[in-house]
Formats: sequence, C-alpha cells, structure tokens
Amino acid sequence: MEGTGNWSAEYEVDSGGGCPKWPDQMSRYITVSELGGCSCWELRILRNEIYARHGRKFKSKDLQDYFAGQPWYSIDPNNLNGDKGQNEYEKKNTATILNEERGRGCR
Repeated sequence: MEGTGNWSAEYEVDSGGGCPKWPDQMSRYITVSELGGCSCWELRILRNEIYARHGRKFKSKDLQDYFAGQPWYSIDPNNLNGDKGQNEYEKKNTATILNEERGRGCR
C-alpha cells in the first residue's frame, strides 16, 4: 500500500480551533509552532493519520471509527502497525507530534 493516494482532498481535522490541516505531512517537516492551535484530539488524529495512511488497524475504537469514516482509509493486512514504508518526514513528524502531546499532558 502506498501512502500517496488522493486522501488529502478529503482529509480534515480542524474543529474550528486553529489547527492547520496537513495533507503534506508526508513531504515536509511539521514544526512545534505549527501545532500550537491544535487540541489534544487533533494532535492524536494528526499523529495517527500517518499510520492510517499506511494501513494501520487501530486497537482504539475511537481511532478505528474515525479513520474507517475516511474515504481514503483502508487496512493493509501486511502492515497492521502502519509503520512499514514511512518516509523520513513521516517518522520525524510522528515524533514531533508525540512530543507535543506529551509536553501538554495529552498522553
């Protein structure tokens, strides 16, 4: 499964609170300052979207339900953790978002 499908046209996270949408998080680095307007839920979605795009099957019902509702999402039985095939941008962005979540006490 390639992480370059037409998912970006459909993907939205913003709940109106100023969290940008990143359809390009697979091709550029996200900075901590860009995450300032994101809620804990939005950070969680942004981080897990990287895994979802690579076919992860989520154990958490709320995440599985959320991503199952996205037209671009499909489970890859050969990559159930969603970590195979991630590029360097995706790996770094996952770590950046996770660190922000931890710093805010979201996790």
